[in-house]
Amino acid sequence: MEKKTGTRPYQEGAVVGACIMSILAIACENRPSNIKKSDGATNNCVSFSNTDSAMGTGSEIPLNPIRDATTTYENRRLTPGRIATASAGDATKCNDGEYGVDYFGIGTGKDNTWTARSPAWCALKLDNTKATEILIALSDETGTVDVEGKPGFKNYVLSTSTNSTNGADGVWHEQTVVTGNTFGYREHRIPFNGQRWVKVTVRAPSTAVLDEIDVWDVSEEPQAMAASLIWVGDSITARCADRHGTFGAHRSLQKVIQSNYTAVYPLQIGAGTVSINSTGILTGTPSRIDTYLAMYPDVHFWCVLLGINESPENGHSKTFQTNLVRIVDKIEAAGHEAIIAPIPHSPSKSRSLAARRLNTVIDKVTKQKNLAKGPDLYNLFKQNADSFYSDEDHIHPNRVGCTAWQKAWADVIGPLMVHELRMRRSAGQVRP
Repeated sequence: MEKKTGTRPYQEGAVVGACIMSILAIACENRPSNIKKSDGATNNCVSFSNTDSAMGTGSEIPLNPIRDATTTYENRRLTPGRIATASAGDATKCNDGEYGVDYFGIGTGKDNTWTARSPAWCALKLDNTKATEILIALSDETGTVDVEGKPGFKNYVLSTSTNSTNGADGVWHEQTVVTGNTFGYREHRIPFNGQRWVKVTVRAPSTAVLDEIDVWDVSEEPQAMAASLIWVGDSITARCADRHGTFGAHRSLQKVIQSNYTAVYPLQIGAGTVSINSTGILTGTPSRIDTYLAMYPDVHFWCVLLGINESPENGHSKTFQTNLVRIVDKIEAAGHEAIIAPIPHSPSKSRSLAARRLNTVIDKVTKQKNLAKGPDLYNLFKQNADSFYSDEDHIHPNRVGCTAWQKAWADVIGPLMVHELRMRRSAGQVRP
């Protein structure tokens, strides 16, 4: 349950807790080839700048070095480098840009989470910003693989303050109250005009566990945030959407995109469910897809990866096609953009045959609904079958495969996000 509480003031107890500007040239001579044909796009050149430091200098996506400094756009992620305080635990982990527990990366076993015994809070000082409205994203990638069942912030409150000096004192205004949360990712849009601090308070009985508190200035984006995506899928999605953890990518889509477009550090959400298929996504009252759409209303790109559990036993092409169209219709009715990816190749011959059959359905729906094309995961995994799959079943990718999975999505989504930002800028929907 979520409750919007407006700006009711309350006083906290006196528990005292402890940019680089870059302009990136954007390709303008040609639109990304996978952008929908009917979007009325033009080739006006727009450059982008960001207050975040670049996460690298990668060159995975070719860029056309054309710059127009008079039409810049800042994808305003506010959290890097901000002062963080907490009632307990290591407050710096609330905004260090790292997620989950890194079992296999550099510094094996490094815990990147803020953990404290509830009730507990972590606060970020966001002064010197003109934001009148912010989007807060919370995540816990340390629990179960599924998007549901993670208890890191079951009951929590988002609040803001104009006069706190350390995150503990001052007058605080409750903006959102959530009880009984079972999802490992949440996002909320709250007012911030004249505020200087934002706080996440995790109430009992759940132990407070947060990978990260990400905050963006969305003052000029009344609709869903352009630089945002959610993956909706099965166990492959549940495994590979994690940014760290046992199987998660060691280099996330967020960092791949920012290394290519320093302007863009997107909101990233993984909504994978083990053993789910296209029918299961649409089953229930409300259905899973309806639940996700209600819970993540500020996410623009909805990336769908389903089908592995339709094959080989349930590979009914007509049912699959009907279900995909219904899913896309729901996403588009909510004002968002859907992208469907082909089912990855499997070393299993029967599953590979079923995947190819269902991939023709995905291609048909993509054309029928005039969608941008998803990454070609089938051929990517076919060409790297020896190194991308775990030994347990030759269905689920290992860490190398999941990293390639996220990069493949980044190569598709990055140009689409830049294009969406450019189109909104041209239409006067975001400020320069």
